Amino acid sequence: MSSKERESPLVKKSVSLAAEKFLLNYILYAVLAGIIVCFACLNSNFLTVNNILNNFDKYAYLLVCACGTTIVLCGGGFDLSTGGVLAALTVLGGEIMVNTRSISLGIAAMILGGLLIGLINGILIVKFNLVPFLETIAMGYVVRGLAQYYTQSLTISGLPSAFVDFAWNRFLGIPALICVGIVVFALMVYVLHHTGYGRKIFAVGGNRKASYITGINDKQISVSIYAVNGLLIGIGAAMAMAKSSVARATTGTSLQMYCTAVAVIGGTSLKGGHGNLFGTLLGVAIYSLIISGLNAVGVDAFWQEIMTGAIIIFAAMIDSYKTRNNA
Repeated sequence: MSSKERESPLVKKSVSLAAEKFLLNYILYAVLAGIIVCFACLNSNFLTVNNILNNFDKYAYLLVCACGTTIVLCGGGFDLSTGGVLAALTVLGGEIMVNTRSISLGIAAMILGGLLIGLINGILIVKFNLVPFLETIAMGYVVRGLAQYYTQSLTISGLPSAFVDFAWNRFLGIPALICVGIVVFALMVYVLHHTGYGRKIFAVGGNRKASYITGINDKQISVSIYAVNGLLIGIGAAMAMAKSSVARATTGTSLQMYCTAVAVIGGTSLKGGHGNLFGTLLGVAIYSLIISGLNAVGVDAFWQEIMTGAIIIFAAMIDSYKTRNNA
């Protein structure tokens, strides 16, 4: 048998694996892109610049919160308290702004409050070895419940006009909240992908024992990712409240699932150690366009929830298969 004949099966297997890896990495994007193209064909105004900017403006706070979710997942954690924490923080910030008329004090309270809740999440999970899935769900219920008790489920209105007006301003034709989202996103990209701290997050998420052996304080990193996530939720809470001009304890009931969906769509592994914030940005863009398209063609809200769940399941299946095959 000649050398070419012996190499042929190996070459074919290599090509097959490469094709399979490419398909796994991009099939989800292709499917979602196809859905968007269908919406564009049904509505000629769907992909206009103005419509796209309006969609991204509506979901700018989602990008900020999803960055936090991505960081937690990359570090091997899981946080399902996002919606409840955001709702509680809007109540906290809204109440302070209404009573003091201080925008800076209200925003600071939301950011610091988010940081504190994130720290508590991280400490409870690491110190007491609680399951992140259960602990964060419970925390979301606790803080949302406290917010509902405080407000008696009433809406807080009368926020400072300057705070609300900011959300509707534009800079160089770009909505202000998109600008805020881009700045926060760029900062998180630098932190996660270009610093030693970011490399430690991936190391801990990929293999906690190995990272500990190499001298990384895995417990400290694990606590910190929840703290960073809480801080970002605080920023997202301020953005969401400014856009809606009110604070409600019922805000963001499914936010944690949306954040998880766009992170997984973007290629972040649910098993930790792998993720990309640029993928999360793409996930937010795709998700916002799909929801906009569903609204444009008059699809009921419950079908939107079904599609969100289906996307998560599909993306999770791809992630699981990639992990098993080291794709």
